[in-house]
Amino acid sequence: MCCAAEARPGRALVPSRHPGVVFRGGAAPRQRHTNGDGSALPGRAYKLNCTGIRGIIISGIRPGSRESKRADADGGDGRRSLRRARGRRRARQQERPAGRSAFRYSSISPVLCLCSPSSFSRPTLCSAGQPLTPWRALKKLPLLALLVLFFSAFLYSQIQPPPSKIPGAPGGPPVTAPRTRLRDGRHLAYLESGVPKEEARYKIVFVHGFDCCRYDVLNVSQGLLEELGIYLLSFDRPGYAESDAHPARTEKSIALDIEELADNLQLGPKFHLIGFSMGGEIMWSCLKYIPHSRLAGMAILAPVGNYWWSGFPPDVVEEAWYVQFPQDQRAVWVAHHLPWLTNWWNTQRLFPSSSVKGKNPVILSKEDEQVRQLGEHDSLHRDMMVGFGKWSWSPLEMENPFAAGAEEDEVKVHLWHGVEDLYVPVQLSRYISKRLPWVIYHELPTAGHLFPVADGMPDVIVRSLLLGDDCVAVSLPATALLTMAVSGEKRPPQPAPASGARKLMLALFVSLSALLYKQIQPPPAKIPGTPGGPPVTATRTRLSDGRYLAYLESGVPKEEAKYKIIFVHGFDSCRYDALPISTAQLGIYLLSFDRPGYAESDPHPSRTEKRIALDITELADNLQLGPKFYLAGYSMGGEIMWSCLKYIPHRLSGVAILGPVGNYWWSGLPSNVSRDAWYQQLPQDQWAVWVAHHLPWLTYWWNTQKLFPASSVIAYNPALLSEEDKLIIPKFAHRTYTPQIRQQGEHECVHRDLMVGFGRWSWSPLELEDPFAGEGKKGKVHLWHGAEDLIVPVSLSRYISERLPWVVYHELPKSGHLFHIADGMADVIAKSLLLGDDDPHSA
Repeated sequence: MCCAAEARPGRALVPSRHPGVVFRGGAAPRQRHTNGDGSALPGRAYKLNCTGIRGIIISGIRPGSRESKRADADGGDGRRSLRRARGRRRARQQERPAGRSAFRYSSISPVLCLCSPSSFSRPTLCSAGQPLTPWRALKKLPLLALLVLFFSAFLYSQIQPPPSKIPGAPGGPPVTAPRTRLRDGRHLAYLESGVPKEEARYKIVFVHGFDCCRYDVLNVSQGLLEELGIYLLSFDRPGYAESDAHPARTEKSIALDIEELADNLQLGPKFHLIGFSMGGEIMWSCLKYIPHSRLAGMAILAPVGNYWWSGFPPDVVEEAWYVQFPQDQRAVWVAHHLPWLTNWWNTQRLFPSSSVKGKNPVILSKEDEQVRQLGEHDSLHRDMMVGFGKWSWSPLEMENPFAAGAEEDEVKVHLWHGVEDLYVPVQLSRYISKRLPWVIYHELPTAGHLFPVADGMPDVIVRSLLLGDDCVAVSLPATALLTMAVSGEKRPPQPAPASGARKLMLALFVSLSALLYKQIQPPPAKIPGTPGGPPVTATRTRLSDGRYLAYLESGVPKEEAKYKIIFVHGFDSCRYDALPISTAQLGIYLLSFDRPGYAESDPHPSRTEKRIALDITELADNLQLGPKFYLAGYSMGGEIMWSCLKYIPHRLSGVAILGPVGNYWWSGLPSNVSRDAWYQQLPQDQWAVWVAHHLPWLTYWWNTQKLFPASSVIAYNPALLSEEDKLIIPKFAHRTYTPQIRQQGEHECVHRDLMVGFGRWSWSPLELEDPFAGEGKKGKVHLWHGAEDLIVPVSLSRYISERLPWVVYHELPKSGHLFHIADGMADVIAKSLLLGDDDPHSA
């Protein structure tokens, strides 16, 4: 094939070594022919007229030249002449004198028109001489963006924690402990020990530490419990063992949980508190948020400190920071700066995660195994996110909460810490005790983090809290109790890691990925009749899977009807957009309904082309329409008719398919037919349909973003209306119900319509056999389409009618997409379906 191009002086035709390179319309950049020394050769500039291009342009052959004329004279296919012309030109160039360089055209790279989707209004040639489809364009540049989005979605899925397992719920662990219900509906599991609380002189609530549970209570000797009359209560903090998780947990909420627990168990107006490790940090929150009249005293054991609390000198923080292992430094940094990344960081295998959360399974008892049974994220990880998170206050700012009380001398706050603690550096506790003189500080010179379980140490702590006894020397715990091997020697300060910039870049990349993934996620549907959803005003029926379909009945009562028709509405419509048939004349009962996700019918996130056909059958059964009924479907509802013909043909008396949407990827459609229909759409509709088919997970974002034009059908673009449609469109003025159509959200109605209608079907309507071919079957399938339809191209319906001779095809020469509501047209369609009357306007 050769291209007939019009040569005009003054504009440049750019020759190229790449065949088929064409600048679409307008001026191309000027190129100058040069000798080998760079001096210009005389030449003439030409303008390429791209109108009517059907072939390719071979580089180095100018329009109007002898070679071009010979190629034009070659009937139909000019490729042979062009090859010969090229060979003659190369031979002439080789005969030039050696001192003069061969005449050459400048080489340019193929140009891809990607300025905007509007550049695809006419097929443009690419470097292979093929039409520049959205797929070809998307492969070059936008594909990179799509890959980034896809990779971002994958990354975001990796950093999301698994759902928490709720005790007592389906799929969750069984409930074996006594539990109390809090005001917000959560439950706390607890364990009581010591003397009965009715007889107790002292009531102590113990708050366990990181990766522990209610069984890890302070091991006070039974003799001391009975001697002093102590009632000891321990509980599983939220997310641990058998206490419900609290996704919105803060440093304040756990303090309020403790107060409510004490009230539920009727501990009386006052109680003592003891907290260890991460539970020790919680003691500061209790001092701030629990009324001081409720606290009789407090013991804070080896409390975790937040390195970002205001009031800490930098040198103190730095010294404490470098006492930790490097992997613990990174884990704490992530928990503070990137809390949403905490789960991923502590479960990935690329870098060492927190050493504190690693336990040797050999030393785990059955009770220990219950600690993480709800999942690590809502226990350990959330502990880190809260403990090392961004607090709005600092314990260093606190005043003595008991200074104004009448019983000041009886209420004390004791702070205990071991100097050799390698889990929680002692430096922070030491500085807090200097800043808060009302805190009684006990520093144990040779003790580590687990000093509360050393022989006799619990009794010492309790006596000091209740009676004010002085601390005595105690032995350290056995190393078998440690959750990791340590040398016992204090590590020297380590320099800051040199790869901080790389880690920051990684964190920023993951953060951006999460943000991108969040942007492409549709909002949850607003289900009618549920809290936050629209009210239910329509009559509805319940399907077997629990969903509801809203419907509207019209015409004669179904008990008296001669014909029963179910109408399936189209894209962005609802039950009120039924076919305007004169029902009384023929005794017609007409049933229309909201398809899933539209108006007042519940959405169906896993909707398929098969499911809607089964919904129609179930709707007919629920309303007792009998064994058979007629179907009529319009536009996107017309496409559904093919599904009904495949999956429920035994229930159908006849079918009318009106202006049906076609799937360009149905097997059996010739490429030239689907291509012709494809290019009858507006460019933005080509993109929207392409995304719905190839990248359905991106459909919501594509049709809500502002970077590129989205679907013109969703946006009600008037350019889609034919001349007849423009005359019919005033009839839509009565649609006062339009806001109800998308009230559940666009994604579950119009976007999911695109995803299903243009999705990957496992079958094709072109493979269907005549459902009414058997003996005694009189039904017919009528297919109606307007030749001037600018929304749904007629080409596909025309070809389907040729492939399926049992389909009665009606093509309306001057009609557009809205022909079914033209005056009298609905009755013509109904009579043709029910009585077999010929349509006077059909071709």
